[in-house]
Amino acid sequence: MTYSEKIRNKIILLSRNKKTLLTILSDLIIFNLNFFISYLLLNFFYTNNLVSFRQDFKNFSFLYTFENFEIILLSTVSILFIFILDGYKSFFRSSGILNILGTSRILSLLVFCFLSYFFVLGKVEVYIVSFQVASVQFLTTLFYFLFFRVSVYVYLSNKSVTGTIPTIIYGAGQAGRETAAALTQTKKYRILGFIDDDRRLKNFQIMGIKVLGNLNKITKLKKAYPDLLIIMAIQNISSFDRQRIISLIEPLEVTVKTIPSSYGDLETRLSIENIGLGDLIERESTGLGENTKYEKNIKDKNILITGAGGSIGSELSKQISELNPAKLVFIDSSEYNLYKLSQKLKNLKGIDSFAFILKSIQDKDDLESIIRSESIDTIFHAAAYKHVPLLENSVNLKSALENNFFQLLIFVKLHINIK
Repeated sequence: MTYSEKIRNKIILLSRNKKTLLTILSDLIIFNLNFFISYLLLNFFYTNNLVSFRQDFKNFSFLYTFENFEIILLSTVSILFIFILDGYKSFFRSSGILNILGTSRILSLLVFCFLSYFFVLGKVEVYIVSFQVASVQFLTTLFYFLFFRVSVYVYLSNKSVTGTIPTIIYGAGQAGRETAAALTQTKKYRILGFIDDDRRLKNFQIMGIKVLGNLNKITKLKKAYPDLLIIMAIQNISSFDRQRIISLIEPLEVTVKTIPSSYGDLETRLSIENIGLGDLIERESTGLGENTKYEKNIKDKNILITGAGGSIGSELSKQISELNPAKLVFIDSSEYNLYKLSQKLKNLKGIDSFAFILKSIQDKDDLESIIRSESIDTIFHAAAYKHVPLLENSVNLKSALENNFFQLLIFVKLHINIK
């Protein structure tokens, strides 16, 4: 993150009171800029020669004659007028010129110039001169306001470098730090900061990246970065807590991704994934790893999974791959499903021992060859038809029996014979 981006993010994340104070200071400077310029010109360019100064800048030179109390009165009334008209309740909420400048600021400028007109009139008692001075005040100050506020708007709206995604990492722990380290190696993501529920971490710097605070900060960042991405990088988190966090983020209407749920067990590579259905539904899932009976038939064993790319088979494949099998062989008759499975598991560290085979399980000889050549110890048969109402139809009954019953029987006999 560049120094300019750090300043921009710092301004965006300022509290409302601090933003209001900065805006008031900028308004005060702009309202009084002409007085400062007239003083600068007379003292440094005309060496206090008011006659020459007035000849060159007839209307502008009258600003030098304003007393300090008059300038203070003009500034105070103008700022109060903006306050009364709620001019400090919003900060660049839309890109229109009128909205950037604000109706309250335009009206306040009119009051400022109107009072200037009477102050000049009291000095020269010439209406046309007073009007000309007030007009110069209005036009130049309006230009200052437009130039400054449009510049600030463009600066604060310059949210991302082309092709990068403004990113917040949820979780400032070990997984969050490793995620940040990985993301900094690519130009695709631009890390704005960490979000963490631990209040003690707020304002800490981790790898040069600031912990911005809790979820409340995301609302402000969303306004400045409409395409904001949140990456959940928390290890050892329960399904309930994961769903709770997602439910809190959901109203913010931001994109949410996550690191693998199994990341941290030294068997899973870091990757950025979309959240899954299990992250959204309110139920506790039961994994194979929670049953020692399954684990003893998987760990350090050669496993064959049929129908591996299907809805049940793919989840089964994912859970089995996390239980340290010696080898995994995935069979599916659908090229697309098999490809999706390979992409889903590509970040697992044991990917080199995985075999993805495109084949129908109806071919008994090929199945026997695979079981023998791969020295399969355990078979998980998920290539079954599962839509019961459809299978109960007399037209589909034969196919259901062949696939779900007889094919399973073939697998059992093959495995017994080989063993």
